[in-house]
Amino acid sequence: MARTVASPASYRANIPVYMQLRDCWRKDPVLYVRQRFGIEPTPQQVQILQAIVPSGAKVSVRSGHGIGKSSSAAWIIFWHLYTRRRGVHHFFSLHPSRDACIRLFEMLAL
Repeated sequence: MARTVASPASYRANIPVYMQLRDCWRKDPVLYVRQRFGIEPTPQQVQILQAIVPSGAKVSVRSGHGIGKSSSAAWIIFWHLYTRRRGVHHFFSLHPSRDACIRLFEMLAL
């Protein structure tokens, strides 16, 4: 199957649309997840995603297994990368367990 490659002109034509989406997504990471990944976050994931919006937010999630912490972490990383200008640095950390790191990188490989 041949892969279609967009021309540089089509990329340039879509920049204004992307910038509008980026501004909208920056304010609403839940909307970002819904539109970019086609996934409906659980109520717990919505709480996590909404907690990171305020400037300077520091969010810690302590919970049991299976509520979607790794998925939320992967979405947050993508959200930051796609909605911020280049050169803006962010800090992200996980519990230092091997399983948590493996799970996060599995989610990032979507």
